[in-house]
Amino acid sequence: MGFVISSIHAHAFLLGMKLGMICRVTCTSAIYQKVLRLSQVTLGRISTGHVVNLASNDVQRFELAFTFLHFLWISALHLVVFAYLVYREVGWPAFPATGLVVLQVPLQILLAHWFGRMRVKSAQLTDKRVRVMNEVITGIRAIKMYAWEYAFRDVVTRLRKQGVTQILKYMVLRATGLAFTDVAATPLVVFVIVALTVLTGGQLSLYLAVFIISMSRLVADNTCYYAIRALTFLFDANTSVKRIQRFLELEELDSCSTASHTSESLASSPSQTLSSIMSATSSPAPSHPLVRLDGVTFSWSGERGQNTVSGVSSLSLMRSLYWQ
Repeated sequence: MGFVISSIHAHAFLLGMKLGMICRVTCTSAIYQKVLRLSQVTLGRISTGHVVNLASNDVQRFELAFTFLHFLWISALHLVVFAYLVYREVGWPAFPATGLVVLQVPLQILLAHWFGRMRVKSAQLTDKRVRVMNEVITGIRAIKMYAWEYAFRDVVTRLRKQGVTQILKYMVLRATGLAFTDVAATPLVVFVIVALTVLTGGQLSLYLAVFIISMSRLVADNTCYYAIRALTFLFDANTSVKRIQRFLELEELDSCSTASHTSESLASSPSQTLSSIMSATSSPAPSHPLVRLDGVTFSWSGERGQNTVSGVSSLSLMRSLYWQ
């Protein structure tokens, strides 16, 4: 019997991990395709570390979420079976014990919500620290030349301490949740059933004690441990989905449609297109400019009030300069 249960249990975990891996690979591919289409303005606002964090840490949450997802409905089924079987043996004390298990679910949902918020803060601190490290590595020559090593060391150390403090808070909160679910759940359920059975005049035998302990442990493992882990991983996956969605909604290049139109025209009539290009390049360059710009303002970021170059006048573009 134990071999059959272990085989079914392992098979369910395998299917969940397989589905999570498919979701992870799909999201990683979407992130990669998005990076290839980002505009220059968007590339200036994001860092390489942010993209690496999305493609490594955030997508990993999907595997954990899908692995424990089915325990949400399995735990509810086990709770109903537990209440029925214990009621047949001890009577109505089974219902307060079942209510004690059910009361832990809202508490763990609240803890899972806090887990999600702390996960967002931790991810933001990690992105900031990785961005600063990339800037330090990129400008290491200037840092060494001006002897700014200690100043940047203090900046990186401060960011690292903030990240470690956030992770410590997350782990303390998670340990508190596990203390209620994995450690205290079984003794509390057993104590409630035994105390109410004795106080109501029931007879406590060795068979009944072993039965109550085994059933309490079973419902604690499935309802208070696996189901709570499923909720926690679902909140983490929801946070990762929001972060990936914000990245996928960033501004893309405007020349994608132009490039595709040009490639389609080359594929449809390559000889005609190439002949027109050759005739245009072989013709003599005109003496007058093709384009003349007066009073032009340039900006790299695209934001109002932050102009890189302004007031440019008498800027002429000659075709001979362009082609040669």
